[in-house]
Amino acid sequence: MAAPTIRSWSRAVLPLALLASQVSAGAIAAWYTDRMGATMMMQDDDTGLIRYSLCNSNSTPVLPEDKSITLPLFEPKPKKGTPLAGVGWFDNTQTQASIWFMDENDDIINSNLHCDMNTGYWSHGGSYTVSGGAKSPSPNTTLSAVVLGATEGYRVFYRDTANHLHWIAYISGSSGWSEYGTLSNDEMKSNAIAAGFTEGNNITVITPKNNENMEVARLNDDKSWHISTFPRPLNSTSVTNATDATGFQLNNKNTPNYTLPAWDGQPSTMGLHIDSKFMRSVFYIGTDRELYQVSDAKDSWALLARQDAKTWPKADSPKAPLAVASNYGSNELRLYYMSGGQMVEVNGDGRKWQAAKVLPNYNKSLQVGTPSGNSSSNSAADDGGDTGLSTGAKAGVGIGVAVGALAVGGAFTALWCMRKRQKRADKAEAAALAANQHPGSPGQGAYGYPQQQQYQQLQLQPGVQAPGELDSPPIYEMNNDQQYFEMAESRPRHEMMGEGHYREIH
Repeated sequence: MAAPTIRSWSRAVLPLALLASQVSAGAIAAWYTDRMGATMMMQDDDTGLIRYSLCNSNSTPVLPEDKSITLPLFEPKPKKGTPLAGVGWFDNTQTQASIWFMDENDDIINSNLHCDMNTGYWSHGGSYTVSGGAKSPSPNTTLSAVVLGATEGYRVFYRDTANHLHWIAYISGSSGWSEYGTLSNDEMKSNAIAAGFTEGNNITVITPKNNENMEVARLNDDKSWHISTFPRPLNSTSVTNATDATGFQLNNKNTPNYTLPAWDGQPSTMGLHIDSKFMRSVFYIGTDRELYQVSDAKDSWALLARQDAKTWPKADSPKAPLAVASNYGSNELRLYYMSGGQMVEVNGDGRKWQAAKVLPNYNKSLQVGTPSGNSSSNSAADDGGDTGLSTGAKAGVGIGVAVGALAVGGAFTALWCMRKRQKRADKAEAAALAANQHPGSPGQGAYGYPQQQQYQQLQLQPGVQAPGELDSPPIYEMNNDQQYFEMAESRPRHEMMGEGHYREIH
């Protein structure tokens, strides 16, 4: 994948940028798209509608200030308080995405989205109920999804009404979504789920274990899930998805050398990043509103040092929702959460943290006159920050007042062009359906869907065997300037090589 060009960030003082209009956000989803960079969306707490960053944004998501720019999801529509998950891709002509949410019946819905690369607006490519026939989702579950590639398709993770961790899948060429069963029989009280993968089917899923520990499930090449916990390990090192609830007892004789700060086992969400050295990092916002990172190297988890307030600003609420967009191949990493009433982006690209920034609300890379949203005002324009009308845009407004009569004629021309483009899109969609290809499939049905009517409830196929994982590659430490801190312990520990290292605290 060709990595998108990353614009350098100025180290502007964050509070100055927070003078822009306030945002009310619930669930947040984010993902990386080849050649385009990070995309994010969130549910507006007030309206229940799903706001999104412009789908033609390059590298940095552009979140329009106009709250009427929302996903066209009408039936079935997301319930208020829905979880969100999504993945995206670029098919050489436009950005596409597949997202998951819960409707008012607490069913899991999958919707396909197509990007208008001129306006940056998403259009709706069809919605489908994908949890029919599977264990009923818990009304309070979060969702996490990964797309494994053109053949292996999607995996979606959720909790059932007994709070057991489940997964469902769609594989290209199959007749529908399949139930893959229970991933963990552990009896947990938390709903947070974070999933990620590297190459092949090397999938990792991390969830809270209790008010002191997290639980990690990794897909093995024998088609089973190996389950472990940290900081305190389990009694047994051979716990799998076949282990019943009694087998998840912690080893109380083992004294961990660190604890999870501000952790009560009930975060709203968690985020997972896997870098090019196959180091996994899980992020959460603690009860103190601070951001925390725990990472592993050679299967040994450690608490990493916190960054300063400019880099990791405090969240607006304890245990606040966050979302992670990452690309392990290029080491791109962005985190999104609410701080100071605004959606902020925390940038960890290249394993180096930069100053956090409020998401801009217009696209600087577009020329004056190119649609980039319906935002009509920007209260941060005088702050010198990234939001507000550019000098060229302000000049365009003045010229527009003088030539208003010409603008009327231009509006009719634009409307005619839009209708003509929509007719072409309708014909393309009809042709795709005639060729037994779902209109939401990227390129020749790369991630695929069976031919079906919109809003049809798909019955899952029980008993489908899960795909095997490729042999896990070796895990190496990040070679960077960041330091890792770990509490002292009684048993010996070897220091890792490289610039970044664990520093023992005695």
